[in-house]
Amino acid sequence: MHKEELGDTHVRRDRERFEQRLGTIIDGRYRLDRLLGWGKTSAVYEATHRNGFRAALKILHASLRTNADACERLLYEASLANVVTHPAIVRVLDDGITEDGCLYLVLEHLDGQTLESFCARFGGYIDLEVLAPIADVLMSALTAIHECAIVHRSLEPRNVFLTSDGEVKFLGFCTAKSLHAGGPPTVRGTLHETPAFMSPEAARGAREEMGSWTDIWSLGAILFTALSGEHVHIASTESELSTASTGRARSLAAVMPDLDTEIIHVIDRALAFEKDARWPNVRMMHTAFTQAVAAARTRSARWHTLVSRAPVEIVPVEMTPVDTASIDQLKVPIMMTDPPPQTHRRKGHPSRRAQVLAVAAAVAAVIAATVTGRAMRASETRSASAAPPRERAALQAPPSAMPRTPSRR
Repeated sequence: MHKEELGDTHVRRDRERFEQRLGTIIDGRYRLDRLLGWGKTSAVYEATHRNGFRAALKILHASLRTNADACERLLYEASLANVVTHPAIVRVLDDGITEDGCLYLVLEHLDGQTLESFCARFGGYIDLEVLAPIADVLMSALTAIHECAIVHRSLEPRNVFLTSDGEVKFLGFCTAKSLHAGGPPTVRGTLHETPAFMSPEAARGAREEMGSWTDIWSLGAILFTALSGEHVHIASTESELSTASTGRARSLAAVMPDLDTEIIHVIDRALAFEKDARWPNVRMMHTAFTQAVAAARTRSARWHTLVSRAPVEIVPVEMTPVDTASIDQLKVPIMMTDPPPQTHRRKGHPSRRAQVLAVAAAVAAVIAATVTGRAMRASETRSASAAPPRERAALQAPPSAMPRTPSRR
């Protein structure tokens, strides 16, 4: 059996096992309506309380119900999530024990999709104008997390949730750690499920070296992938962990050469191999990213104004109006709609700006030729009018009337 088929078989078996809980009443209060997902330590269900409100129940796997570390870890996750005061953090409302002895948490219910699923709808990447407000909330929330002396340690697109109401939510506090109070040991095998978003120190398993700089690297990897549709490292699934631990991140410019250089700098610095070379904190990264996006918008607005501007009239030469419809058709709106078009060229694709420049150059050549031709004709007319009468008559006479010069023999 192939590896893909074996993986699909395991997923199907896991789903069937977890779906056996559907329809049951938990703790006499919550009816489990739908399986939302599962991980290595727990499964999450959509549930309805007996008074009608909807919630999400995160239930520890039955195989871990007697594991003291796993139980302590789940309660610790709830306490950390409620320490951070930020609208992007999912609130933990309650906890309890199921009839078969499994610990569970009650979380606020969310309708929507993960950032990973959202990007997949548009070919794996989204435009900067779509990502910018999402990144703004992420960096604001991560600043709040770090200011509470908490390291998330599991930032990736699947832990970023976009609600149907347009909100951005942080998920995945299961591996978070407080730098002040410490905490229970992380359950073996649960730290960072996706190597593509692991910092070098996390990929090495050096947990004592992990700090806020670890989250900054993962945040940079999220932005890199969301914009480009590619992972930071080019590696097979089998070698991803090794590459993440020893390889330096490639520049975003290698994938998106036409992206604004200031935005590339912000993301590249977050992905520096040495932790001291990364942004000192998320607040500084957030400020730099906001300024870079604003500058890119300003340059983009100026460019669109330039290419759509009517030709300038040159006096005294009368010009024939030039049709600029072809240029207007190439203008790109600054604000994106759903689905968002991609305005930044990826490597190997022609640049939209290069196309506009080519059209503008062609129009300029036509204008220059027209001006030059009219100027030459005007110059000839002035020369003829300024000549003496006999010469002017000669210039204006037809060829047949011109006097013949006798030939010398």
